[in-house]
Amino acid sequence: MADRHNHIIANAALSALGPLGFIRKGRSRTWIADHDWWVAVVEFQPSSWSKGCYLNVAAHWLWSSEDHISFDFGDRVGGFAEYSSDDDFAEAMHNHCLIAVQEVQRHRSMFADLRSTADVLLAEVRASRHHGWTTYHAGIVAGLLGETELAGEMFDCVLRECKAPHSLLCARAERMAGVLSAEASLTREVAGLVEHHRAALKLTNQNAGSFAPLSSSGVTSV
Repeated sequence: MADRHNHIIANAALSALGPLGFIRKGRSRTWIADHDWWVAVVEFQPSSWSKGCYLNVAAHWLWSSEDHISFDFGDRVGGFAEYSSDDDFAEAMHNHCLIAVQEVQRHRSMFADLRSTADVLLAEVRASRHHGWTTYHAGIVAGLLGETELAGEMFDCVLRECKAPHSLLCARAERMAGVLSAEASLTREVAGLVEHHRAALKLTNQNAGSFAPLSSSGVTSV
């Protein structure tokens, strides 16, 4: 079978990631798990040159975009698993999935709530010389936690470094800075982005109401 390696990837992913709540995105090699305001992402990325796959594991904040999944935190882990035979590739995929599960569990611990997420993102911002999407995301989380001054600082950093004023990042940072003075307005703005993106990804958590992706971490009580 010409695409036998794709079946091996899908079967290995289903076996390892299915019990963790992951679902396959269409017929792609991308698997996602719903965490209300973020999704865990595991991608078995193909190569343009060889039959097999790389492994990418990341967190994607659902306020990031309305139409696609980005790797907002995390990246490629492990090496390239090349297909040479069914048995060898099945073993390589088993090892890839073990690595994926470890990374997913690490991310779930890191992003268990908004406070933990803020700590991680702010540490990333402080360690970087540039202010892009990570700084924007740190501003969002700080704003949701009611830390208005810190959120404003994050958005200002993004806007000061904007090289393309009409880019999505600059537009989003400017918008969030504008609604930051009213905490409830920022929360509504972010909740709207999250709900829109959840609908686009067809996420159907029955516990998710209009503010559930945020209130699950206590934002509405701040």
